[in-house]
Amino acid sequence: MFTAALIQSCMFPHNLDGNLKHYEKLLSENIHGEVDLIVLPEVFNCGFSPDIFEITRYDNGRSVEFLKEVSVRYNCAVAATLPVFEHNVLYNRLLWVSSSEIVAYYDKFHLFMGEEKYFSRGGRRTVVEHSGYRFLPLICFDVRFPEWCRNSLADGMFGYDCIVLPTNFPSRRIDELKVLACARAVENQCYVLVTNRTGKDGFGTEYCGGTFVADPHGRIVAKLPPHEEGVMVHNCDFDYLKVLRKEFPVSEYWRQNQV
Repeated sequence: MFTAALIQSCMFPHNLDGNLKHYEKLLSENIHGEVDLIVLPEVFNCGFSPDIFEITRYDNGRSVEFLKEVSVRYNCAVAATLPVFEHNVLYNRLLWVSSSEIVAYYDKFHLFMGEEKYFSRGGRRTVVEHSGYRFLPLICFDVRFPEWCRNSLADGMFGYDCIVLPTNFPSRRIDELKVLACARAVENQCYVLVTNRTGKDGFGTEYCGGTFVADPHGRIVAKLPPHEEGVMVHNCDFDYLKVLRKEFPVSEYWRQNQV
């Protein structure tokens, strides 16, 4: 089994230190055993805000250090997105941190409408290997584009086993998130780990949470209550993927018949 801890929380644009302390509290109160991966919501340290440039400069690397500390404290990998400057360009970047090291990153490719005013988009997908399994990090709006999420199959090896999807999906579109994530799970015969925030962001957009896990049949097998902060610890049976993919080799059929 692979154990993932998914975080559902509110965050405030101008209270970076308070947000990080709040995550410390959520984690310490809810994680009591071993976990393999902790996933936080999109732009976990501040949420979206028209002041995102100033907020990122104020952060000055503290949020990255926090992720490194968490990876050591819980002896696991941590996946989280945050605004990151690189060569004076701002990216919505997912960091995969393990043993206090950034082992991989992914810059959001599909920027939501208006997001391009603040962020530049990335240019490549990233697959991360951890604990013997392969993970595809995506960010929020990416989930609407099945071709970007497409699993691969070569020499009997699948490109990935699980999509990791931190989001800031507004309350008014939360049902769409569920449909999209479950569709990606079925199409790609994989698990999908979805985290979403609560509260309001710096633009006044409302979020209801709705963090969940979708299995490779597109079923929501675990979820957190809406509008409540919390941590959900769930065991994913990745070994079952081998059985499913052998019994129902849809990805092999797709590879042979793609147009």
